[in-house]
Amino acid sequence: MAPPPKERSNAAYVPLRRRRESYDVELQSLERTYANARSGSPTLQRVLESLLWTPTWYVGNGGTMAVAQYAAELHNERTGRPATATTSLGFATSRVAGGSAVVIISAGAKHPDTASTVRAALDRNLARVVLVTERNRSELTGAFASPQVEVISIPRPGPRDGFLATNSVLSMATAFAAAYSLQLPETLPAFTTRPEMALRPSDDLVILSSVGTWSAATDLETRLVETGLATVQKTDFRNFAHGRHLGLSRMAGHVSVIAMSDARTKALADATLALLPHDIPVLHLNSDVVYPIANLDLLVRSMQLTGLVSDSAGFDPARPEVPSFGRQLYRLESRRHIPSSPGASNVIGKVEAASLPVTQATLLDFDRRRKSWLRHLTGAPIASVVVDYDGTVCTTEGRFDSPAEPVRSAFLRLLQQGVPVGFVSGRGKSLPSSLDEWIPRSLQSQVVVGLYNGAIRGSLDDRRALVADLDGPFTQTAKGRRIVRELQRIAGRYGGRVDERPFQVSVEPHPSNASLWPAFTRAVDELIARGNASEPAFKAVRSAHSIDVIPATSSKNLVRKDLSRLQGTQGRTLAIGDRGGVGGNDFELLAFDAFTLSVDEVSGDPSRCWNLAADGRGGPELLTRYLLAIKADRRRIHTFRWSID
Repeated sequence: MAPPPKERSNAAYVPLRRRRESYDVELQSLERTYANARSGSPTLQRVLESLLWTPTWYVGNGGTMAVAQYAAELHNERTGRPATATTSLGFATSRVAGGSAVVIISAGAKHPDTASTVRAALDRNLARVVLVTERNRSELTGAFASPQVEVISIPRPGPRDGFLATNSVLSMATAFAAAYSLQLPETLPAFTTRPEMALRPSDDLVILSSVGTWSAATDLETRLVETGLATVQKTDFRNFAHGRHLGLSRMAGHVSVIAMSDARTKALADATLALLPHDIPVLHLNSDVVYPIANLDLLVRSMQLTGLVSDSAGFDPARPEVPSFGRQLYRLESRRHIPSSPGASNVIGKVEAASLPVTQATLLDFDRRRKSWLRHLTGAPIASVVVDYDGTVCTTEGRFDSPAEPVRSAFLRLLQQGVPVGFVSGRGKSLPSSLDEWIPRSLQSQVVVGLYNGAIRGSLDDRRALVADLDGPFTQTAKGRRIVRELQRIAGRYGGRVDERPFQVSVEPHPSNASLWPAFTRAVDELIARGNASEPAFKAVRSAHSIDVIPATSSKNLVRKDLSRLQGTQGRTLAIGDRGGVGGNDFELLAFDAFTLSVDEVSGDPSRCWNLAADGRGGPELLTRYLLAIKADRRRIHTFRWSID
């Protein structure tokens, strides 16, 4: 391992601005950090459980790259499905499908690279954007403070990190392990048995590892390379055997080997190391702790070994003098120097929904179709508007609260201008009550309400028709009652609840069982398909929080007919929803006609159901923009006006 350059105090080398604890003090705090993080974060657990069946990118930089790799390994271990660990630049320059999630790991959440990852995720309208940090949401600014970013704070005691991310790495890695319900031991062997310095001080290093210990190997590589304590190459045990052994033999006089293994790979590590020439120094770091907890033990050993190497070099890796060009590199905003991906996010999302390859030719074709569709939409009179409620008028999380003031104002403007509005939802009696809170009685005759996905409909001012206790197929028919019993069995099997109504049965998983959602939906789909084998009777549609089983004859589109009787002028009905893909509870509403918009998921048909947000913003905020784009001309004819770029 090469000694670090002599520390200098001149214009080219600047000490860290704030006083930092020594690296030795940081190492002494690791046990307390582990004990604190071992208790876990219920919020992190809930979020990770909900992401298990979503393609997920884990993003880290510098020291947190090891945490990102560990998180991706845990995701894969739990599901058998791939998860991607990458840097901010890797994320920014990769194709990331709109239905993906990104988990960004940053202790300080201040760096421009981390901010650029958040902005890129928002621009691409990803399904979920999660930030795991040591800071509280109230401390965040800029892109980090966006309401679309889910912030998970992992506080910890102990000293601030110095130049190397140390306690923060162990804290967040342990929090991820706890979130996946791993039975973490009260302590780690590394806290009582430390590695020995069995390497030649001036040697380069080869680190041999494998899945399960790869994150710890990345951590060691990062520490030694960032501080200039060693030149390191990292590979797995078997990839090393495919040619790198020759390079090792040619450098035998100035190279040492560090092997990292757990119980699964110890035998392979021992067999590999036994074949190496005896004149090559070898340090074998093995953890007998069960996989994948062994990685946490080896993370601590990596940090301790870095301390031993730095002590032998007379160097404190927590408090180096940093070259001025390094500070400039650190603060460089890469987003300014990277060309944006071809195609706006709304066009890319439509191509992805159609299950087509995202090529330049396909993007150009869909963009041409988008412009043609938009010209048709903006040139036609709009006589009424029908909207889905939960996830469109209000957020899914805030569905029991009154809509935001800008949304309410936009609807009231249209109603006051004589444009009838229909609200349709999977809800029952609660929807008219919610609307009554903010729509004046003088305007309620222009409002049509569709309950239970359109099974019950009526004017908002005719409350008796909307709140009447009616019998429906789930209470009157033997087939309906059987479906309810089967849904209750499914809910019992997968940990959910059933909300039974005469015209609709809603099945919702318990938040703690979010990882079983795919199995849940598959069981419901199979049940409905079995029951419809002879004659279609029921169908299942999905919202963001539940599966609704409804009669095959129910449809949100039925509200369109009721609106047509209120329209004072000739024109079309503009429909807006959030779940426009096949299987979504707005698919029929948004697939029925070309005059349809989505604030979230779209179908693959380029002739309808577009999401027009090129900036990735959706939900009620985008709905407000849509509603404000409906304007009246001098003849009081309303049209939808949107820039065709």
